[in-house]
Amino acid sequence: MKKLFTLLVLTLLLTSVNAQTNLPVSDNFGTPTTTTAFSAYTASPIGTISGNGDLRGTLPSTGYAGASGGGNVFLTNTAAGRNITYSNFQASGTCPTIDLSFGILKSATSANGASLVIEYSLDNGATWIPVTFTVLLTGAGTTGWYLRSITGLPNNINGLRFTNSTTATQFRLDDITLTGVGCVLPVQLTNFSISKSNLTFSTASESNNSHFMIERSANGTDFREIGTVKGAGYSNNVRNYIFSDATPLKGFNYYRLKQVDFDGRFEYSKIVSSYVGNKVFEATVVSAQSDLLRLNVFSQISDEASISVYDMNGRMITTQNVTLVENDNEISLSSNLQSGVYVIKIATSNGEQISKMLNIR
Repeated sequence: MKKLFTLLVLTLLLTSVNAQTNLPVSDNFGTPTTTTAFSAYTASPIGTISGNGDLRGTLPSTGYAGASGGGNVFLTNTAAGRNITYSNFQASGTCPTIDLSFGILKSATSANGASLVIEYSLDNGATWIPVTFTVLLTGAGTTGWYLRSITGLPNNINGLRFTNSTTATQFRLDDITLTGVGCVLPVQLTNFSISKSNLTFSTASESNNSHFMIERSANGTDFREIGTVKGAGYSNNVRNYIFSDATPLKGFNYYRLKQVDFDGRFEYSKIVSSYVGNKVFEATVVSAQSDLLRLNVFSQISDEASISVYDMNGRMITTQNVTLVENDNEISLSSNLQSGVYVIKIATSNGEQISKMLNIR
């Protein structure tokens, strides 16, 4: 039992060493004003940097798409083996493969980049696996910055190293970027609906999912948090969630989910709504533009209705017949309205009528 406990503790320690790195991520090395040792650069979004190269603010990257300028890595040729090494990171496991791209500056016309050795590790630097990239141009006028990429790296890399293996030329590096390929969404939300004041939602899978924040609004625009539901973290199974609003607002209530990752990143869901009150029929103008009106119409029964727009002289500008379903109805009405004030009237076949003022600017 003691050996098993020791093994378990060791396993937990080993698996907690590397911080999760969400993709895509790019390191552009800031804006150093003088020669800077890697130990003084702690802002890398990829991982911990080490090695015997350094950072410079001279000869900024340029000439390729996404060149950030500013700081860059300098691998001098005064001694072979100058390198930069990334460690203590774990690329997101939601992507089948990872692509690596980087800017490279060569200082000699004869150098084709073959002496820059690029390697990755799957075991925190215990062993290194070399990879190759398209060689650089040679000959007169070929010094300068280039963008190169390497595709199809494993999704579980946790080490990355660039080494100048020769004394024949110098290299500079910038915009070292890891991009996931074929990534699945962190959370696959398959359902989000409401019945009265009970919200239900389901996920097909979850990755890095900390929690869901439930947000409510009275107008569909200004939301505030009213509750939190804990996420599953990581799951490949269907998960069903429910949240009940114990104190809904009178009238329309609009809800959305704010899905939050462990690292603080978040995404919003679509908006759903429900009506609280005794009215059989109610409507809200969601947006009013010269060419399109968007309405939310609540009906406690299925019914036929007409929607008409009148100017202030009582002249009908446009009308449209709609079929209302029980609960909420999102309706878009095409229009061609000039700036001004209008009245929109909604009438159902059972005699219910609502009038709303519109102000088109």
